[in-house]
Amino acid sequence: MTKRLKIEIIIATAIALLIADFALIFTNTRGQKLNIYWAAGLAVLSILYGIFGLVTAKHWSWLKSKVGQAVFFISLGIIMWGVGQAGWTYYAFKFPTQEYQPARILDILFFSSIPLWFYGVLKLTKATGAKYGLQKTSGKLLVLGLSIIMIVFSYYFLVIVARGGSSYFSQPLWEQFFGLGYSVGDTIIFTIAIAIFGLSWKYLGGRFKGPILTILVGFGILYFADFFFQFRSGKGDYYNGDISDILYFVAITTLCIALCMLDPSAKPKSDINVVPPPPESVTNGY
Repeated sequence: MTKRLKIEIIIATAIALLIADFALIFTNTRGQKLNIYWAAGLAVLSILYGIFGLVTAKHWSWLKSKVGQAVFFISLGIIMWGVGQAGWTYYAFKFPTQEYQPARILDILFFSSIPLWFYGVLKLTKATGAKYGLQKTSGKLLVLGLSIIMIVFSYYFLVIVARGGSSYFSQPLWEQFFGLGYSVGDTIIFTIAIAIFGLSWKYLGGRFKGPILTILVGFGILYFADFFFQFRSGKGDYYNGDISDILYFVAITTLCIALCMLDPSAKPKSDINVVPPPPESVTNGY
């Protein structure tokens, strides 16, 4: 499957699912089976897009190169998120009157994507040369400063505004951890992605600038998706297919397009045997 075909499939299916969701929103459809069917579509496409990412990792010799490792683990994180969404859909069909599914296994599945994305982004810093910038004091201060600002922002709105401050800490420890855990994890990943783009700009070749900028945008949207989901669920306003789900889907779609953009193949396999560049030529030996 060529890079162009993968991107065209992603864009076409994403547009179709987004049109369906906007139809639900504008007709004020919530708490219905149509909402659950849309959630199921989100799960299926997320897993499919993640598989497309794994196909891209194959062209980078899987785990034998830093780019291959980055693409592989980011794709695996997307698949795990999709599996979590599939579990969410299962419980939504089982308990249709509950918009928010409290099963702990779902938290584990969704949250497992964060360390996978984190590890993938770390590998991307080595593949792009950003690790040199992160070794400098200015690079470390950039990451630390942005992380603190975004964590404080998340704490204020998710704990103080959405959950009334002190009442948040009366919840079970499990709910407290995951209530902020998603946003804190996204904050760290998004901040490192910003650092990669800012600190490795002069090292990036033309092949990398577009995909890495797209990855940065994707993780930025993901942060706001988790933020809106936690905020709206904290206030009891969430429903399947609302604005936070749109942001989730747009984030997943953006990340997968970025991964497909990293595909070094240009022609179908029937035309040419694709031989990816050796890892050294991509990662400058790192």
